[in-house]
Formats: sequence, C-alpha cells, structure tokens
Amino acid sequence: MKGELTKTQQAFIGCVFPTPKGGALTVIAVLYKKPKVVYEFSCSICSLDLELWGSTKITSTKDNIIQGSIPCGCTTRKWNLQQKDTLVKRSCEENNLTFLGYVGGELVDSNTKVIFEDTFTGIYDDTVKVLYLLQGHTGRKLGGLKIKNHHTLSGSDVLTRLKDIIDIPEGVIIERDNNPRIVKYICPVCTQDDLPTNVFTTSINSLSKGVIPCRCNKSYVNNYKDKQHLAEKYVNVLSGYILNKETLKDNDFHKTRVLWLCKYGHKNDSSLSNLRGGSSCTSCRPKGFNKNRPAYFYIVRWYGFGESFLKYGITTRKVITRVKEQSSLSCLDYEILYEYYNPCGILVSNLEKEIKRLYKSQGVCPKRWLPSGYTETVEDTHKNLDLLKSKGSLLLDATQDPTLFKDVS
Repeated sequence: MKGELTKTQQAFIGCVFPTPKGGALTVIAVLYKKPKVVYEFSCSICSLDLELWGSTKITSTKDNIIQGSIPCGCTTRKWNLQQKDTLVKRSCEENNLTFLGYVGGELVDSNTKVIFEDTFTGIYDDTVKVLYLLQGHTGRKLGGLKIKNHHTLSGSDVLTRLKDIIDIPEGVIIERDNNPRIVKYICPVCTQDDLPTNVFTTSINSLSKGVIPCRCNKSYVNNYKDKQHLAEKYVNVLSGYILNKETLKDNDFHKTRVLWLCKYGHKNDSSLSNLRGGSSCTSCRPKGFNKNRPAYFYIVRWYGFGESFLKYGITTRKVITRVKEQSSLSCLDYEILYEYYNPCGILVSNLEKEIKRLYKSQGVCPKRWLPSGYTETVEDTHKNLDLLKSKGSLLLDATQDPTLFKDVS
C-alpha cells in the first residue's frame, strides 16, 4: 500500500457491520486498488474458519458494505476455486459421501462434476455438479439426476457401516431393496408382536441420522394394515363389529376414528386410542359412578380470580381424565393434590357420602366457575385439607377392614 491514509479512510477503520448470521464485520485495513479503495475486513464467524479463509482476504469497497453487500461467507457469495474445493469436500463428508475427485481431473468452475461414492449404498456417482453441492444438494436429493456405473453394498455391509456412527439394536437385519437408496429393516422385537407389519422400509439416509423405522421408535405411526388389525382386536374383545374397516387411514393414531356396532346393535364412534384404553359401548356403559368397580377418591385445588377452593370427588376412571372433563367446562386452573385408590367402589362411594354429611353444604365455589363438580367444593384452608387427607388415607386401611365405612345413604 502506497501513500498516507486520508482522515476519512482512517475514520472508517474499526467500523463494525452486522452479518445475517449474527456475526460482526470489522474494518481492519485499507488496500489500494485503482480506481477505488478496497478495505479488508475481519468477520467474527468466518475469520475463525482458517481452512476456508486462511489464505483468502475478506474485502469490499466502502460503498458496497454501506449498501448492505456482505463480502464474507455469512451470506451468498462467489467463492474462489480453493474455497469451492474445501466446501465440496465438506459437503461430501456431511452427507456420508466419499470424495473421489473431479471429472476431467481438476476443478475448473461451478459446472465441474464431482466424483463420489455413497458410504452406505455404495453408489458411484459422477453426475453432480459442484454448483449443486454448494447449494446443499447431493445425488440422493436430486431425483432428476441419473446414477452412472453404480454398484450396491450388501445389506450386511450397510449394517456394519451404520453401526460405526449410530446405535443399532442387536439382532436387526437389513436387506436391500430394488431402489439402491432404500433398505428393508427387520427388528427382532417388532417381529414378535401380533401386528402384520414386521418388515419396515426406510431410506439409508434416514437410518444414518439415527431414525429407527419400526415400532420401537416412539414417533412411529401405524400404517393402514396395523390400524385395521388393532381396531379388529379391540372391537372383538367387546364382541362388536367394525363398520369402516376399509377407511382407517388417518395418520394420527389418537385421531383415527373407528365406527363400530356393539353386540346389541348400538352404533359407536370411538378413537383407536380410546379403544386401546378400554373404551366400551356408550349406550351399554353404566351411567355415572359404578360402585362395582375399583375407584379413586381425589382432592384438587381449583384457583383463579384471586380465589381458591378445595374439591373432593370420586371416579372409577383415571383422576386426570375426570379432572380434565371438569376443566373443559371451567374458567379456573387446577392442581391435583392427592389421589386415594381402593378396589372396592362401594367404600369409596360411602366415604364421599360421609364427607358430604360432615360439611352439609352445596359447595362454596360459584357454579359458573366450575359447572361440573362445584357441589363438592369447600374453602381452601389447612383444616379442610387435613380433614380430607385423613379421610382419604382411611381408604388405604379400609382394604383390610371394610367395616371402617358404613353406607350412610
């Protein structure tokens, strides 16, 4: 650099400009190039990547940087050949590809084609341009590209390579598919259950990212055949008959609806999830509290609008299920405090009657705040809570001594 810096140029050195990736570009020097002055910059992100930027300076004119043109890798830019070569090799590594070179022997421009082999499929490919790799694409993502001179690894070879980077359960078998990028995944656990699907098709790319395609994966979605089998299984337990067996195609297990008739001809519309949980015919099901079933006594705090109330109640279902029903009609929030289980529903029912007799009230919570269950609410005090807890604890002892409670009805 020749000549002294002007005051304007000196003042510009040290200025900082933000980048789209959250970095900071700092002006560090002036490079004189006719007819305009070019400045050198340091990026808080890119300059740390010595492999990509070690021998390449980040430069720009003052006008361009002020107008928002970012000269570093924090935005789309024109890379030189050395940088392109580095980025191509990185892209291959990130996508489980083995870089073998360039068609023609050397990198000329962005239209030069890359030669690589897919680590897991064994596909040899020489059709993908450098431009595509720099844009984040590979041969496996570009459906329109043709694969030349490819060979494929055996299923056992793919399994061996996968085990080097992800955890594969013992006993898993992988078989090749007609599509070189697809494999058949056979799980030793899922083949033991009674569902019809025991061979799972998935892409090698997905497997290499650790996505297990079978029912051992909590995110697995049952296919049509599995849903049909489950629906028949659950309805058969109820001696029922499915009406829409051919249309169980909703992807969400909890939303899949099953239309079925019970053995008495009552029509039901149940979710597959509810059937699995033991849901029965809505017409045949006993209404209200069933004393012949095991039950819970529960204590819940309902609060809102600067007030709080204690509610006691009984249910033969899960307490959270009953409380959520009450919450759907309420404008209050809730906190489940205690649950007491007893296999004898009669004892639980008698306990609630005794507590109602003790309080002799129709509830202290306004009905409009808790339409379902307001009659079993009392003031939120330590005294009331201790009383309800002591009554609930007796249910545990009542399993051994059923005479603790007498029917007070």
